[in-house]
Amino acid sequence: MPTRAHAGTTTTARVRAHRRGDTESLCDELGFGTLRDRPNRWLEQALPTAARATVVRPINRVAVVISVQGLVKHYGEVRAIDGVDLSVATGEVFALLGPNGAGKTTTVEILEGHRDRTAGSVRVLGIDPQSAGREFRERIGIVLQTTAIEKELTVREAIDTYRALYPRPRATNELIDIVGIGEKADSRIKTLSGGQRRRLELAWASSVIRI
Repeated sequence: MPTRAHAGTTTTARVRAHRRGDTESLCDELGFGTLRDRPNRWLEQALPTAARATVVRPINRVAVVISVQGLVKHYGEVRAIDGVDLSVATGEVFALLGPNGAGKTTTVEILEGHRDRTAGSVRVLGIDPQSAGREFRERIGIVLQTTAIEKELTVREAIDTYRALYPRPRATNELIDIVGIGEKADSRIKTLSGGQRRRLELAWASSVIRI
């Protein structure tokens, strides 16, 4: 049985293999080998949502916003992350794939500055999250696995409440338009579908206006 360290290493390899539109290897691994010759737009519609994020087109801007080199995280004798390297450019959609226990959540928490690393180099927006303060957190947005907010609030009221946490937030109507939830703007959260709630959470995370 592979250890957590091995799983983390596997995750790193898959990330490297699937970055920047490498649809051929991605299709093979997911059992969609017959789709490899279809247009990229068709592939994006056919692939499962979890994999679709890895099918990205080249971008013009190349500024690196996330840079990770040799990332290691130990919990006692357990190596949750074992030498992960990755970089994300401005405008790039990046998916971190791997089995349970591979260290995906731990990696993201380190990028957010919510968990310290054991070794390695990490830069987000040119800043080390481990030593960053409030100014850094004012420049990032996070969609959590689970959220808790008063379900009697309307979508508009909830966005107003969350965006108030940022010193220079986007306008409420702009956030509603960005996530395409305008028809539910004045509906209570308890009436939203699961997908609509995720859109609302994305609006919260997009409140930050300047990175």
